[in-house]
Order: sequence, then structure tokens, then C-alpha cells
Amino acid sequence: MNKAELVEAIAKQANLSSAQAARVYSALMKTTRALLKKEGTVTLNGLGTFAVAKSAGQPGGRGAETGAPRIPPKGVVKFKPGKEMRDMF
Repeated sequence: MNKAELVEAIAKQANLSSAQAARVYSALMKTTRALLKKEGTVTLNGLGTFAVAKSAGQPGGRGAETGAPRIPPKGVVKFKPGKEMRDMF
């Protein structure tokens, strides 16, 4: 499922227009990114938890874009499904 299909599914489920559903989707994404940046975790009950973790970096590697001799540590977003999501399958 891509973004357009998800927006259409939200619109149908919530009885909204496609434009309204697109705004809801956009607001959810912007808010989630802002909260991850500020607090480091976002928990959506029934879905799961998004959390920022630090990657270790690679001292012997090379950066693909810069050619730098070291790949520095950086923040990565990880997702842990909630109980309801895990129990679905």
C-alpha cells in the first residue's frame, strides 16, 4: 500500500474527503517527526512505538556521499509493534 492508497482508505473509513484525509495524514507525519525529534519516542496504542536509537557508526567504512574514511554514528528510527499488532498474525 502506498501513501495515496492509505489516504483513500483513511478517507473511506473515517467518512472524509480525500483532501481532508490527506491533511490528517500530513499532520500525523509532521507531528510524529516533531515528537521523535523532541522526546525520542512516540507510542500509538494498538499500533506500536517509534523510538530514536543511535547507530554505532563504522570506523573502518567509507561514507558513500563524502568518501570520508569514517561513517559517523547517527540517529535511526526503530519501530516495535504493540501487543494488538503482534497478536494479529
